[in-house]
Amino acid sequence: MVDRKCNVQETGARPRAPRPPGSRNFCRASQSVADGSAPHPTIGLAPGLFGFPENFSVEARGLLPIMLVARFLSRRFPRTRTRAARAAGRLGGFTLTEILVVIFMIALLAAIASPAFIRIMRDIGLSRLTMQLAEIYRRGYVESNERATFVVRFRKANGLPQVETVRAALDTPTPTLISPRGCNTINWDDPTLERQTFRFAAADKKEIVDVGFLGPDNASEDTADVCFSRRKAFVRYNGGAFTEMVGAARLTVTNLSNGRVRRVLVPSFGLPRVIQ
Repeated sequence: MVDRKCNVQETGARPRAPRPPGSRNFCRASQSVADGSAPHPTIGLAPGLFGFPENFSVEARGLLPIMLVARFLSRRFPRTRTRAARAAGRLGGFTLTEILVVIFMIALLAAIASPAFIRIMRDIGLSRLTMQLAEIYRRGYVESNERATFVVRFRKANGLPQVETVRAALDTPTPTLISPRGCNTINWDDPTLERQTFRFAAADKKEIVDVGFLGPDNASEDTADVCFSRRKAFVRYNGGAFTEMVGAARLTVTNLSNGRVRRVLVPSFGLPRVIQ
């Protein structure tokens, strides 16, 4: 039973109105508990350390600051945004500074890598040109054993190389074709013969690459015809007569930017191939 006299002070003060249920009235801690096992009716504490009137009020008042601090800390305050929250808020776009930094980095990397990239692409193109030249002469050697005679003409006018192939076979309808295996008995200027011409697509390529023809004596030639008959190579220069090749001729492909040279070997007997 709660002692109501707790609110009446001995000094004669006016009695206070009863507090609402659940309020923390530490004055009522001096109540008398009829049953020792019943919890405190106001603050809900089981009997134990605070079960005796003589020390309950002292301990409860000592815990009052701790209770206030705990209640203060249990309040929810607005928290600062974490890094993940800030990153999630930026998903809608980028700032002008970020865009400018990315553009600057791309331009810097392009300026550093572009010379090396151009050199690599130029080397790849020159390697492809060398293999194409080797394939032209290799085709003439292979088809010379198929009842045909094959001539590869090399011309270099104004620094621009040009390669032309002329094929004469037994079924070529021309009276000038006496023997398909004789290089000097065929009129290679006959327009009815099968021919193909290979040349550079642009005139500025001569500033990048140089193609030359070296005879068996290592002399540079601007006009050279190689005739393949019965898988043997015959050669002539400046429109003369074909003679059997002694040794091997070479085509050189030079990279004018770094001086690197690749060569195509044209032997007197054997398959033409890239040697460097």
